[in-house]
Amino acid sequence: MEPFRILRDLLLEESGSSLTIIQTRSFSTFVNFSALDSITAQLNIHDNTKLMNVDGLSSLRSAGSLFVGDNHSLTSVKGLMSIAST
Repeated sequence: MEPFRILRDLLLEESGSSLTIIQTRSFSTFVNFSALDSITAQLNIHDNTKLMNVDGLSSLRSAGSLFVGDNHSLTSVKGLMSIAST
């Protein structure tokens, strides 16, 4: 079982630390993260072979830092456009 399957049904509003989504095999989009408003530390999204977009993160307004890389199927990062720069 992939670690994300455990998280997919949670209603996450804020992360007091980092959120890392790495090396998922079947994860193609963010689902049920629409309430996530802020991440105090890092948001890391990398090495997800089937991730096509991050639209489910469109409610995210702040993150301490952001790293997105090596998501070879990723065609859109529009879901990250609401993050305010600091």
